[in-house]
Parts: sequence; structure tokens; C-alpha cells
Amino acid sequence: MRRLLTAFLMLLGLWLVAVAFLFVWPQASQTPPAHAETDRALLALPTEGMQFLAYYVAEDLGFFAQEQLEVRKQVLAGVASFNAVVAGSADFAFASGASITRAASHGQRMLAIAKMNNRPSWDIVLRKDVAEAAHFDPGAPLEQRARVLQGKTMGVQGINALDHAYLKVVARLGGDEDIRVSAMAPVDTLAAFSRKSIDGFVSAPPWPQQVEDDGSAIPVAIGPKGEPSSLVPIASGLVVTRPQLCVDHRSLDLGRELVAACPNGIDAYFENVGGAVQAAVFEQLNPFARVAMCGIDGNAALAGFGRLLDMTGSEGQCLAAAACEYDGAGADPLHLDPRDRPGISP
Repeated sequence: MRRLLTAFLMLLGLWLVAVAFLFVWPQASQTPPAHAETDRALLALPTEGMQFLAYYVAEDLGFFAQEQLEVRKQVLAGVASFNAVVAGSADFAFASGASITRAASHGQRMLAIAKMNNRPSWDIVLRKDVAEAAHFDPGAPLEQRARVLQGKTMGVQGINALDHAYLKVVARLGGDEDIRVSAMAPVDTLAAFSRKSIDGFVSAPPWPQQVEDDGSAIPVAIGPKGEPSSLVPIASGLVVTRPQLCVDHRSLDLGRELVAACPNGIDAYFENVGGAVQAAVFEQLNPFARVAMCGIDGNAALAGFGRLLDMTGSEGQCLAAAACEYDGAGADPLHLDPRDRPGISP
């Protein structure tokens, strides 16, 4: 049941991948002529695993092809995938908040488009014979379970990659980081585990679940369950790119392309950018559309709300608007009472 739930939650992120690519290549979202040229992008993955299920499904269901996009993937172990985007040899990567922070500290500005999950995606598993020899108690608190890792040889997918970092965090809960690690691909990890060349390994699904299901391994820590709680939430599945890539693919006629992408108009809009994007969207709002406004300063929110007010009346539109203003201490709702103007609903 846990594995099915994990896969289902990852699948919920599917739409984020497609939306992320479409926002960077907005011109592809319009209805293309028969001879339209396909746009191409290279996506770097740090490994193969179910944490990237959304991408696999989007590719298999033809979501990218429907939008005139050809997305090619390349596996670059660990942080190499993120570094490829920084260097310009890849267009997108699945990365972590730690990679974004590291790049920022070196003056490398990167853009996170979407977050695929907010929990650790890894399991730490130990060979059953090793666990039994150590009298391991799988029902004990995590701090006690983590002690079994001391002195063990563990497989990771990349030195100083996120799975390695996760292993070190859990091991530290047990009071010691005296762990030997060996970096290898998932298939090689399973082979080494079977040969008893390693005592256990850390990985995202489906690799730990395979050895758990066949009874040869026991989980020490299960990230999707929120272990340890200090790592929840965590940005471990960010879709990242270079800001300049978005600039290079910026829409030249957003209004026209919105009409092509939404030929029947727009019924609901989440507004937090303002400016030209807001104006273009407002022109395509249907009667009785709903608009949520947040994440922008008070003046912009009021201006946008005023625009919504101007659109009511003869058109008979009924729009809901909400805005928040951040004053440095917390979010304070702007009390924009729709009852002050007929035709506006809360």
C-alpha cells in the first residue's frame, strides 16, 4: 500500500512537468500549422527512478508531442545533471533546493519552475542477515534504528548527491557518520547487494522496494513517510533551467497565443505576476470567471482589482478577487469588499 501511495503521489506532479515546459516554450502552446517546426529540449536526470515518474508518463502519453515539443533526456549522475544546465549543455534538469542554493552562492542565478514533491524520496535498506545479526528493531524510533548503520558499507548513486546526503543525515541521528559508501548505478547496486558486497543502500523507488518485497532487505528509514521529520518539507524534485532560456523563448504576442491555447476563453485564473501577463489574461476572461490574486504588492493588487471592477456591469461578469500584502511580518489580507460594487461576488 505504501508503494502504491508513493507512486500515486508522484503521479500528481505530472501536470507540473508539462506546464513547466509549456511556459518556457509558450509559442508551442498555440495551434500550430501543419508545417510547424518542432521545438527541442534536453532534460538532464540525476538517475533513473520513480521520483521522475511524471516525466516518464508525460513522454509516454505524448503530452510534449501534442505541443510540438521534442524532449530528449540524458542521465548525468548526481549533481552533474544540474551542472549541465548551469553550463548550458542541457536545457532543464530535475534538481534540489540545495543545488539552487549552491549555484546562488557562486553568483549563478538559476530558475526553479516547478516543485515535484516535498518529502524525501529515498529509502535506506539493510540486508536482512546484517540487520538480524545486529538485533535490529524495525519498530524502534528512527534515532535508535539509525545506529545500525555505523560501520556499514552502503551503496549510493553519487558521492555528495542527495541520496548520499540523506544517508548522512539519518546516520547522524544515530550518533555517528562512520559509514563507507560506494557510488554505483541502481542496477549495479542491486547486483552488489545480491553478492553481499555491500551491507545496504539508499535509493528512491523502485529499487529499495524490490529487495524489500523479496524479503532480502529491511528498511531502516523511509523518506516518503516523512523520515526524518526535520527534512519535511524538502525541495528534492525541482524542475530547473537558466533564466535566459526563458527570455530567449519569450512569447512575442501573448494575447494571440492565449486565444490559440484557450479558444473558449478563461474560466479561472491565479494571478501573482501583474503587468502585461495580467492584462492579456483579463482580456480573455469569460463571464463569471473566477480570479484569485495573491503574491503581489498592495498597489498592484488594487490596480488589478480595479480592472476587474471595470469589467463588470454591461458584460454581466461576476468575478471573485482576493489579495494579500506582505508587510515583512506576515501576510495581511487587503479588505477588498466585493459588496461595495454590484456584480462582484466574494
